[in-house]
Amino acid sequence: MKINNVVLTIFLVFILASFVGCGGDDGGSSDLGSISGTITFENVAMWPDDGELQVVVFPQNVWQSFGPLGPPQNFNDPLILTKNGSQTQYTYTVEGLPEGDYSALAAGWRRPNSQNFPGSQRTATIGVHWGNSSTTSMGVTVPGTALNDPAPSVISLRRGEDITDLNFRADFRWVQINQDSIWTLP
Repeated sequence: MKINNVVLTIFLVFILASFVGCGGDDGGSSDLGSISGTITFENVAMWPDDGELQVVVFPQNVWQSFGPLGPPQNFNDPLILTKNGSQTQYTYTVEGLPEGDYSALAAGWRRPNSQNFPGSQRTATIGVHWGNSSTTSMGVTVPGTALNDPAPSVISLRRGEDITDLNFRADFRWVQINQDSIWTLP
């Protein structure tokens, strides 16, 4: 009788361990993807001493010819790059992205205390991925001006996919703050 109880106990422990150890829901992390590459910066000597350099992705239909109409996908947790002397190339990885189409991958400068400024004065886009890593594009076209940059490339991310080598250029000359603390174009 004791042997049957021991065998039954071992059997029940094995069954219970099987259910608990099956993995089950991992919180969906395997469903999320990432994009990565290298950003080559021009005019790094103009990198401001304050504010943040952010790498962000915008959901589908948010980026229009004149720039974004809403916040980036990773607004709450942007990738922040830190200046490293005169280094011009920085690798990046934006993780935790759900499956979908993204209208833009961009590098932008967010000024300190940006909540105290109107929307257009909070950030300056200094480069977008547009499929040509040898030239810089801000991804913005303003009719009637000299600002006529190529549009950003749409990025289609499949479930759990990690896209690499999305290389692009960005230029710090687009981040100039005049004495009135307003973003200006060079």
